[in-house]
Amino acid sequence: MERAKLSLTKRTTSLWSYVNQPEVLHTILNPLYEPNNSVIWPSVAPMSFNLWSNVYLRWVINQKPEQERWKAVTTLKEREKELRLFAGRLRRRLL
Repeated sequence: MERAKLSLTKRTTSLWSYVNQPEVLHTILNPLYEPNNSVIWPSVAPMSFNLWSNVYLRWVINQKPEQERWKAVTTLKEREKELRLFAGRLRRRLL
């Protein structure tokens, strides 16, 4: 009742309109994610589970080493993408 009275649906915007902006989206996407159109069958083996440390270990004071590792992984993934594109251009040049 109070929400309708204040017309909140007309005065608020969705979080998704912010998150989906390209300059914001690239900062929160997983650099290891690779789109896949086929059915994904997740492994439920115990060794396949990973702790989501940013959520479950957020009270740990020094997360800098993990953040640095994540940045290194992101950098390597971007470099791999560049090298794949470069290799494709070289292949086309040979043909």
